[in-house]
Amino acid sequence: MGIAFDEVRDPADVLPTVWFQASGSEEPRRRWHLDIWVDPAQVQPHIDAALAAGGTLVSDAEAPSFWVLADLQGNRACLCTWQARG
Repeated sequence: MGIAFDEVRDPADVLPTVWFQASGSEEPRRRWHLDIWVDPAQVQPHIDAALAAGGTLVSDAEAPSFWVLADLQGNRACLCTWQARG
């Protein structure tokens, strides 16, 4: 059995970590799902910019931990903060 890697880390800890997860089984299948970590004060400006670009707010049920946004093709991204993490 091979070793499974689900993240890529910068050994110098300068660049953000990139990690991978299954895209889910709901239709239509998404090509990617990006988690973007932002300062809590920057969440609303990012949401406003996404909506102005034609995106949608899919869910804010987990706020202030994260908000789920989608682009016009249904690809999703989460705006994540450190707040209310268990």
